[in-house]
Amino acid sequence: FMALDVSGAVLWGLAFGLLNFIPVLGPAALIVACALVSFATEPNFVDGLLPPAILLVIHIIEANFVQPWLLSKRIVINPFAIFVGVSLLVALWGPLGALVAVPALILIYTVSCRVPSMRFIAMLLAAEYQNPAPAPKKPKAAPRRIWRFRVIKLKMRLPSLRQRKTLPVQTV
Repeated sequence: FMALDVSGAVLWGLAFGLLNFIPVLGPAALIVACALVSFATEPNFVDGLLPPAILLVIHIIEANFVQPWLLSKRIVINPFAIFVGVSLLVALWGPLGALVAVPALILIYTVSCRVPSMRFIAMLLAAEYQNPAPAPKKPKAAPRRIWRFRVIKLKMRLPSLRQRKTLPVQTV
């Protein structure tokens, strides 16, 4: 925006960053607001169309390529759960609830994965539930030493018949 000499470029960037936390509705609302402001302030149609078009291109690249690539292994929350959570918190708290909903769901999911009694919540929120690795078992105590006699087997090699010497028989 600064390269295009758009007034309030830093404000538009901050608003885009904050409203990006609200799935689908946040960026769409900002692009519509940017279009209304730019059409009202720019003298011709092309200059008014350029800022919302740039925001739309940035959003498409960020939402379809960058964000899934960065978050694909970390956040595995069901999209339906996100929709329900955002809708519920918007109904309760308004726009502030929309900003808080996704981070709150991530927090709830992370805590419920770690606490064994809350695993059912993790299963409800997860897109694909993977049972976390079980807690490491306590090391077993060293076994008590039981003394056993070791039987040593000696291989006895019997001399062949040629090597045998007859022992003199002692008579008494």
